[in-house]
Amino acid sequence: EQLARERLDYQNQIRQAESRIQQLEGQCTGLTEQLQTTQQALQQEQQLRQQAAVENA
Repeated sequence: EQLARERLDYQNQIRQAESRIQQLEGQCTGLTEQLQTTQQALQQEQQLRQQAAVENA
């Protein structure tokens, strides 16, 4: 009976860990999207600065 209880505890821990992994994967996806958006904005700003520097030269 104790073995059965330990097995159940173990299965619950596995379920919780899997749930946490899914949560973290979702966060990673969101952060990756934010990073890409930020990189694009930075690239555009760098291009605009270069254009302005050329026009002002």
